[in-house]
Amino acid sequence: MLHGPIRQGLTSIEKYYRKAIEAKTPVIAVYLNPLMKHWWFELNLGTRLAAEANDIFREIYDEFAIAKRSSNTSDNHVSCPQAPLTEMQRKIKDLQKASLAFRGSGNLSDEFDRYISFFEEDDSLSLLAATPAKIEPDFVLQWWNRNEFAFPIISGIARDFLAIPASSVPCERLFSYAKLADTEKRRCMSEGTFSDLQTLGAAYREERRVQDEGKRKGSTFIDDRDVQKKSKNKESI
Repeated sequence: MLHGPIRQGLTSIEKYYRKAIEAKTPVIAVYLNPLMKHWWFELNLGTRLAAEANDIFREIYDEFAIAKRSSNTSDNHVSCPQAPLTEMQRKIKDLQKASLAFRGSGNLSDEFDRYISFFEEDDSLSLLAATPAKIEPDFVLQWWNRNEFAFPIISGIARDFLAIPASSVPCERLFSYAKLADTEKRRCMSEGTFSDLQTLGAAYREERRVQDEGKRKGSTFIDDRDVQKKSKNKESI
């Protein structure tokens, strides 16, 4: 009796699994774990698939690196009016500029190669990998928060990909609506304002959906009632 629903559930899982693989999200997520990266693929899937996974991550890295450089170039020409910076904000800004200048003069592969070999250079990571029971649930997120300036391009990938939920369908819809608000004229919106705008839009769409669903049910009820009246009239005749 439960075979039908179970089959439907498995079909649904396979559908989302295939969609996730096509989106390359699982591969990127594994690479973004500093304790796993390419070693997980080599140990579990073999050399050939490990090479394919490396190509996928490298492709995403190159896209982000080129976009980052283009963004840095445009930021030098166009800037939004800002409030005066505090002393700490000024220091952080100077560090960011120095980091951008250093990356701008280097090869796109520099950060990629440093990240791939970082495990061998960090004894704390090696020790943590040997004692998985000590790994905190939010270790990956905390690690990227601490190493944001060391790997500015890959940390951008981490912010984008590690925020994706297990089911990416609602997330895809959110991104589709978000791009309608993120226009050239609105680039000066603060992060909080943009988030509030998306929340308000989602609430409005949900309210419209509930109203439309109620109208459809109401019209169906009226139609059924009219049919019943007509059938009774025919019977009386």
